[in-house]
Amino acid sequence: DSHQKVHRFREGDIIAIPAGAVYWTYNDRNQEVVAIIVDDVNNPANQLDFQAKTSFLAGGISSEHIQGQQQFQGQQGRQGQQQIHGQQSRQQGRQQGRRRSPFGGQEELTRDNVYAGFDTELLAEAFNCDPQIMRALQESRNRGVIVQVQQQMEFVTPEEEQQQMHQRRSRGGPSNGVEETICSAKLVFNLDNQREADVFNRQAGKLNMVNEHKLPILSLMDLSAEKGHLQPNALFSPHWTVNSHTVVYVLNGDAQIQVVSNNGEAVLNEQVSRGDIFPVPQFFAATARAGQNGFEWVAFKTNRAPLKSPLAGYTSVFRAMPLEVITNSYQVSPNQAQSLKLNRET
Repeated sequence: DSHQKVHRFREGDIIAIPAGAVYWTYNDRNQEVVAIIVDDVNNPANQLDFQAKTSFLAGGISSEHIQGQQQFQGQQGRQGQQQIHGQQSRQQGRQQGRRRSPFGGQEELTRDNVYAGFDTELLAEAFNCDPQIMRALQESRNRGVIVQVQQQMEFVTPEEEQQQMHQRRSRGGPSNGVEETICSAKLVFNLDNQREADVFNRQAGKLNMVNEHKLPILSLMDLSAEKGHLQPNALFSPHWTVNSHTVVYVLNGDAQIQVVSNNGEAVLNEQVSRGDIFPVPQFFAATARAGQNGFEWVAFKTNRAPLKSPLAGYTSVFRAMPLEVITNSYQVSPNQAQSLKLNRET
């Protein structure tokens, strides 16, 4: 056990888990852990269909839990399709919801762990263990996937200072191209560190992003994330993401959200608050005005190195356009074009 790689996580951490990897989590504190899990079903690693496949080595999920989950997902899917894609996508979504399993017939609602389907004697021979132990593995589904431990568990874990020292040495030394493999890859990155904020404004808020450059394993997963915080009544300038879709989950506070399609149609204009989730497709522009309590969110993007293109502000497309182009495109005076180009310096 001293050779096992056990990672500690804290609030604000992003944890990257590659496709097919086995993982477990244990809460050794007195505070509840709330985790947001995102599965990218469009990833090349998923060779079956556009549905997440979860396998358990222990425990299982009852049919009642799965039925309730499917009903909730179906309702949310239909609502999202109505807002974004219209009637045609709604029909496609319903057809996908009726898909059969890859081997024919309807999929079973109860999800056991993978050991439950094997012959007990065969497993006993493979493990070189007593069949009674194998039956314990196969019948553990009755406990579910979240269990209460009998007593505090202890693990051999490296001290946080040692981990940070190892990371500094890795960054400071010469690269040989194989210093990070799947087994030794860094999997955790904290998005609450103000010193590492990619965008920071004391009056407006901050934005922390993690991509393949900060967490290299994301290059294999083709995913990235960002965590943002707006001060009360602050505005997140209109922008669009050039090369990815975005799914936003509201952590705290509230905001007025507007999303506009590439056809100039307002597809979302709503007040969102804690626990709400909404998508922003690629090339759709979005903006947010924080409420009186501020606005905090986390966003997941379907690209390992996403690019934003602001529609307003000192890094917007207007800065790169000559005044004459703006004047003639919008039929405004040169002074008005100058205002569009230079009025917002931060």
